[in-house]
Amino acid sequence: MSLLLQATWVAERVRGWLDSPAEGTVHSLFRRVCNVAWGEWLISVHTAATGRLPGGIQVAGDPDFSQLGLSAGLPVVWKPDQACLYVGGHALSLGSVATVTMAAASAAAIPAPAHLEARRALLLQWISSHGRGSLGAQATRAPVGVGGAIQGAAARAAWVRGTSLCDSLLNGAESAIRPDVTALLGLGEGLTPSGDDLLLGMMAAFSQCQLATQPSLAACVQRLIECVDDLAPRATTLISANYLRLGVLGEFSERLGDTAAALFGESAGSEEIGPIIVRLLESGHSSGTDSAAGLYLGMTVLSAQQRQASFRGTVQ
Repeated sequence: MSLLLQATWVAERVRGWLDSPAEGTVHSLFRRVCNVAWGEWLISVHTAATGRLPGGIQVAGDPDFSQLGLSAGLPVVWKPDQACLYVGGHALSLGSVATVTMAAASAAAIPAPAHLEARRALLLQWISSHGRGSLGAQATRAPVGVGGAIQGAAARAAWVRGTSLCDSLLNGAESAIRPDVTALLGLGEGLTPSGDDLLLGMMAAFSQCQLATQPSLAACVQRLIECVDDLAPRATTLISANYLRLGVLGEFSERLGDTAAALFGESAGSEEIGPIIVRLLESGHSSGTDSAAGLYLGMTVLSAQQRQASFRGTVQ
């Protein structure tokens, strides 16, 4: 039986994709997400339970997409005259719904070293108490649980490469960035491997700051972004590459974006930030925690850069 689903909002970028002459297919199905392959991108049709996803369309209610008779490869057609996206026979109405911009807010100056250090310590505290998966254990130096040897090995490799990338960014070693990014992409298991999520978290951290006053770091971050954009489509899963390429454009999931904004902002207190971090940490099997580990590494780079700048200012 065909269903009429109602969208509650649509990402601004999706509006542009639908305006292009393309047809799509169902790519993958989950309880709360149906991914649609549309040209070179994926459109994530999802419920409110996931939080807003970049490149997404949120539907009303709580449909179980895996129980709607859909399967990978079914056609998806956009009918602009009806403002409906037909997904394997089910109609998804986009008429009169809000269009949401997922891009990060305009970057502000890098926070003072003391602020960054306090927020970095707060993030690590929550990763330690609520984190999931082996990469979170690496960040907090906790032992990997019984049965986690395989995941633990990948997490150790991701953490080593992540910290190597931090060193490359801090030292202005642009030539070392591409090998680190290459090693991280696709590293780990699942639809969004841990190495990818770590990179996404780092990019989310850098998106919160204006780096123009730190020329060496700004050049290296730009190199990082260029490498991710170039390599991701060939180096990891289609779902993960899609989120990474949207991250290159400054668009992140609501939970990751909200956490980054709260950590870098100065208005919210620690007691307000905790629940925001927990929502991120509890996302997916371990993806939220892996992204949080990337946020932590990004904040580590920025904190060290601020301390170096402060030291140079003191001795001049």
